[in-house]
Order: sequence, then C-alpha cells, then structure tokens
Amino acid sequence: MTPQTRPSEVEIAAVERWLLRNGLPLVIKGNGGFPLFVRMLPVLLAVLSFKFFDALGDLLLPDGDTDFTVNQMLLIVASFLGLLVSVTVVPLAGVRLRDRVRWLRTGTASPVVAGVFVVGYLAAGGLAEHSPQVLALSAVQVAVILVLGYVLVATGVAAIMVWSARRAWQQLATVVHLSTRAIPMLLLLVTFLFVSPANWMMAASLPRSQVWSVILVFFVVMLLFLSVRLPDELRALTVDLGQQTATEACAGTPLEGFPARIRYWTKHPLRRRERANVVLILLIGQVVQVVLLGVLLWVFFMVFGHIAVRPEVMEKWVGHPPTSGTVFGVPVPVSNELIQVSIVIAGFASLYFAIYEVTDAKYRAEFFDVLIVELDRTLLVRECYLTLLETDVDNATTILPPPEDPLVRPDWRQHGQLE
Repeated sequence: MTPQTRPSEVEIAAVERWLLRNGLPLVIKGNGGFPLFVRMLPVLLAVLSFKFFDALGDLLLPDGDTDFTVNQMLLIVASFLGLLVSVTVVPLAGVRLRDRVRWLRTGTASPVVAGVFVVGYLAAGGLAEHSPQVLALSAVQVAVILVLGYVLVATGVAAIMVWSARRAWQQLATVVHLSTRAIPMLLLLVTFLFVSPANWMMAASLPRSQVWSVILVFFVVMLLFLSVRLPDELRALTVDLGQQTATEACAGTPLEGFPARIRYWTKHPLRRRERANVVLILLIGQVVQVVLLGVLLWVFFMVFGHIAVRPEVMEKWVGHPPTSGTVFGVPVPVSNELIQVSIVIAGFASLYFAIYEVTDAKYRAEFFDVLIVELDRTLLVRECYLTLLETDVDNATTILPPPEDPLVRPDWRQHGQLE
C-alpha cells in the first residue's frame, strides 16, 4: 500500500480538532494538526491582550491619582472595554487565525509563537513602569504561563477545560427546560427544610466562609459518589458499532460520509487514559447540570423567602433582627440570613439531584440518559477516527487483515462492551 492511499494529514487533523472540541483530547493520536504552542495561540493572544490593556490602564491612571479629566475617563473606559474584548473577541480571532494560516501547522511556527508572546508580554509589562523589578516579574510570569500552558495542553487538560466551559454555555440554553423538569420534584423534598427554624438558626450563625465550606462538603461528596458510579455506567454502556449507527453519529462532523466507504468494522477497546477521559467528560457534564440547577434553586429560595418570610418571623427564627446582605461583596436587597439559608438548602437539593439523577429510573430518563446519548455518539465518532487511521481510503478497506466474510467482522457485537 502506498502512502498516497492513506488519509491525508488534513483529514486526520480535522477529525482530531473535532475530538478536541468535544472533550476527548486523550483519544487523538496527534495534535489536531498544530504544534503544542500553536494550539495555545488563542489563549496566548488573550493573555497578551489582557496584559496590554491592563498596563494601559495603569499608565493612564497612576496609583493614587484621583484627579480625573474627561479624556482620562474616556481612556479608562476604553481600557476596560479592551479588557472585555481580550477575553471574548480575541480568543475567537485567535482560533480563526490558527485554523486559516497554513504556516502555523509547520514545525517552525511553535518557537515563533512562543517568542512573539514573550517579547509582547515583556513589552506590555514595561509599558507603565520601566524598572528591572518589573521586567523580572514579567519574565517570571511569562515562564509560568508558558510552562503551565504547555503542561495543560500536552496532557489534554486544557481541551477538557475549554470543552467544559462550552458545555456550561450550551447548558444555559436549556436552563429553562432543566428547571421546569427538575425544580418541582426537588421542591417537594426541600421546601419543608426551608421553613424549618433550626435550619435558619444554623445557617444564620455561620460566617459566610463556613457556609461555603458546607457547600464544598456537599460538592466533594457528590464528586466521590459520581467518581465511583460513573465508571460502572461506562462499563455497562454498549456501543452499537455498525455502518448505519456510525453514519448517523458522523453526520455534521469531518467524518461525514466516511462510514459508507468501510466494508467491515473492528472494535477498538478503550485504553486506560481514554476511559479516564470519557469518565471525566461524563463527570463534567453532570457537574455542570448540578451547578446550574443549584444556582436556580438558590435564586428561587431567595425570591420565595423575600416574599413569604416576614422580618419579624425571621427575627424569631434566628434570634436577632435580620442584617443587610451582600453577594460577593455586592449589596443586595435581601437579608444576610436569607442568603445563607438559601445557599445551604440549594446545596443540599443539588446533592440530592446529583445522586438520584443516576440511581432513580425517573430521574435518569429525564436528565442522565441525555448525557449517555451524547457520549454514545462521541464514542462512535472515536471508532470511526481510529478506523480512519487504519484505512486505505481509495479502496475503502481497512489496513488490518480482512476476516473470512468481507462484509461482517466476526464477533464485533460481542466486543461492543467497553472494557
């Protein structure tokens, strides 16, 4: 077989980028067609832009200077808008630049990108103040950013973090659907806890830091439960690998149309690192759902308590008049006691939801099975990607020796169990 009959690097890189965007960096065999530092380009541009606008703000408004002119105020507003752009528009522009400039796929691109970042960061660091101390501090920051970024990208953690952020954003679009289905069931359980004087006394007596410690305990318990249960769910998952299911899974991906060219399929068992990757994206999907639901419950109990619990009733429950409340230092028109009891009750309800979403049949059908369907599709695309690496595209046969029957691979359904 000649090298020309194998899939092109462009085809393989496109599929690898799809897998990266969908949270499976530990599945791919390459780097999505880019050297490691080039893969970091959107983040490096965002950091560089943020550093520049931050230095510009310091330059326009020195420490202790309160004599604002109109021009200064306009420039400061422009600097603030620049900071906002650096974490929104700049990363998207970096992605487009990385995908469209072919030179960035070459081996020389990585050191050039790293060098430009170092020079730009040091220049931005010395924009407001020129001193050896500032230059040394900027040099240390550059080294930390590059080393940390390299480790995160090389291990695949960065891709999973980006996928989790995208997943959270996508879940916001379905937050109304999630709340209308989950919140009524949870309110039947926890509303009586909300009107319990003992809970108000407990929550009101804690400083805010200890309230967050209680939520952290709930969160750790949830992670421990899911980290034990989700591997069992993965082992019980059977991927129905075949031409029809693969064709449906690859629709809308770089592999669209590829399954029709394959005459037989060979199952690729999950390796240990791939299994860890799949469990992690299941875990993140669960956590995103639970966190969004917890925030919704917290807002609901804040509104409900503000309407239903009068200040005099609240005073009897907590033993002192209600105090003014703040959320992350920002004053809000509800009491501190109401904020804290709402946090505790929402945290408990979220933990309950996380457990029963996996164990209860009704909860599973409503919420967890959606994640399983998405995972099943992703694993089918993984199978097609690995088959692509073993395929003679021109002849539509795999590189591996064919079975006796060229149309059916023996026992592939028996190997559908992910072990």
